[in-house]
Amino acid sequence: MNEPHDIKSSRLCNKSCTQELLDWAIQGYDVSMWEWDILKHTATQPIHSSRCACTGTAEYTNFPQCLFEAQHYHEESIQTAQNLFARILAGEEQVTAVLRTYDESTHEYWWEEVRYKTIFDELHRPIKALAMGQDVTEKIEAQKHSEALSNEMRNIVDAIPGGVAIYRVSDIFETVFFSRGVPDLTGYTVEEYHELIKEDAAKMTYPDDTDMVTRKIREACQYNTEADFDFRKQH
Repeated sequence: MNEPHDIKSSRLCNKSCTQELLDWAIQGYDVSMWEWDILKHTATQPIHSSRCACTGTAEYTNFPQCLFEAQHYHEESIQTAQNLFARILAGEEQVTAVLRTYDESTHEYWWEEVRYKTIFDELHRPIKALAMGQDVTEKIEAQKHSEALSNEMRNIVDAIPGGVAIYRVSDIFETVFFSRGVPDLTGYTVEEYHELIKEDAAKMTYPDDTDMVTRKIREACQYNTEADFDFRKQH
């Protein structure tokens, strides 16, 4: 039988190897990880993503206030960050936010998704929080680029004389898009038209024209052809 100190030594070795493997695996995902000791107002960060200028274990005092004092967050993310920490202190178990964070190496701000998992004592009071941060700059910039293109396309469509509308055809005609000109043609405001399109769009045509409109559109969908016709709409 092994001596007690040999067992302890073996356990320490296994724990060290396991931690080393865990650190290596996490670093492969290029994330940062840190632990917030809520009672001591400190944080320890042993794992840094490629976005972080520091290496080794970083220690932070007066956490998280020190982040705001160091202007760690862009001004447009300050309120979001404050809400994040307030939610943790209020007892939420998991909190996620996307923040614009300062990169000390490039002197630029980048987008970071931060996830916190709160640790509680026996009375369910928050005492610690484990956190992981990941660079989502490319994702956010792609979303903003897509939104800009959508807005640009919207402006182009809205400039077309008359109106443009897109419908999803099934048992009903569901309005999925309409330009600003469509409500003008029907005599409604944009807000009123948003309410109207919750119903079957076919009901918005003049009753005597409804069968003709739905038939021609369904035929065009069935045979993948165009349908060109005049019809009356209700006002």
